[in-house]
Amino acid sequence: MKIAMIGASGFVGTRLLNLLKEEPAKYTCSNIDLQPSHFFNEITTIGDVRSQEQMDRELKGADVVILLAAQHRDDVSPVSLYYDTNVGGMEVTLKAMEKNGIHRIIFFSSVAVYGLNKKNPDENHPADPFNHYGKSKWQAEEVLQKWYESHPDWNINIIRPTVIFGERNRGNVYNLLKQISSGKFLMVGKGENKKSMAYVGNIVAFVKYMIDNITEG
Repeated sequence: MKIAMIGASGFVGTRLLNLLKEEPAKYTCSNIDLQPSHFFNEITTIGDVRSQEQMDRELKGADVVILLAAQHRDDVSPVSLYYDTNVGGMEVTLKAMEKNGIHRIIFFSSVAVYGLNKKNPDENHPADPFNHYGKSKWQAEEVLQKWYESHPDWNINIIRPTVIFGERNRGNVYNLLKQISSGKFLMVGKGENKKSMAYVGNIVAFVKYMIDNITEG
């Protein structure tokens, strides 16, 4: 099975490539990313998800597309980059897939589509994004939903992860735990807040399960 990943040079993509590389007879992987991959540069092509010509070329022969590419930092400027990449990149990817006869996609959206302070929202919870990242991810999902209406034979999967933590990640969860372990942590309030988190090993294992088992709908 040939798996084309878009934007897999980062934290989650690297872990997913690590997992799939354990079965080289089963999976052949490629990565298209604006940045080189520290661990999988030999299968990485420098590319832009916004380039139709390049995506048409790079997705050729793939069986499954995994779309990870996104503008996700809080300080992206201009804000139009969120929509150019996260929404426009989705439109480019779908057109490239159609051109190459690929009917399966796994898209990494985000829990940000739900907005702030929601109590255990499930898949049917109304979207209420509060920032440009969440709004652009939701618009990308809407593009997918509309596409499925005219392509009902496709297999379209959307994942909305919470904050993902794990080895080699240096994000918010790492900083929080580092602060606590240093003994110089200042608690503000009662310390009873709860935060949804997902371990990267569980996330990539779920993606592998979807690749192998969720092939319709």
